[in-house]
Amino acid sequence: MTRGTRVSPVRLLLAVVLLLASAACGIPTDDAPRPLAEATTTTEPTTAPPGGSDQVSVFLSQADRGGQLVRVERTIDGPPTPTVALELLFGSPLDEDTARGLTTSIPSGTSAVAVSVDDDLISIEMSEEWEQLGTGATAAYAQVVFTVTDLPGIEQVQFSLGGDPIDAPTVNEGTKPAVGRSDYASFAPEDG
Repeated sequence: MTRGTRVSPVRLLLAVVLLLASAACGIPTDDAPRPLAEATTTTEPTTAPPGGSDQVSVFLSQADRGGQLVRVERTIDGPPTPTVALELLFGSPLDEDTARGLTTSIPSGTSAVAVSVDDDLISIEMSEEWEQLGTGATAAYAQVVFTVTDLPGIEQVQFSLGGDPIDAPTVNEGTKPAVGRSDYASFAPEDG
């Protein structure tokens, strides 16, 4: 008499469990394609959405009011940064600004060679055109100071030219190595 191969009930149960487990881990089959679920995230985007715009203020002089500064809003693509604000200030005034009687004391062609921010202090390396400042020097400094300190977190400004620090002229305190809005109070715009 030959003995047949007999499978123990434990081995049979183990085989069934393994078969069911492997089937559960597989990719389900569908009769038709289906869309994948959208991924979600809990982090905020770090840049502005495409096509978004923001505004930055630049400060121009009002000639018929003793050089008092006037806030002028400029629309920009992306976040307002000190570099963007300075580029807009140095490119001003626009035709619509001059039609309103606004001007600038900043020499034509001036640019910021380098800009760095450390806590509430911004350091600006000015281009060589800055040397052309004449009698309107204090007004030009006021324009730059009000423009960059209008950005969040910036309260003091240091200037340099050709790598050398510049003591900025102020309204009442002679010259200072770092200046803020209070140093140009007589130029302050009506809206702050």
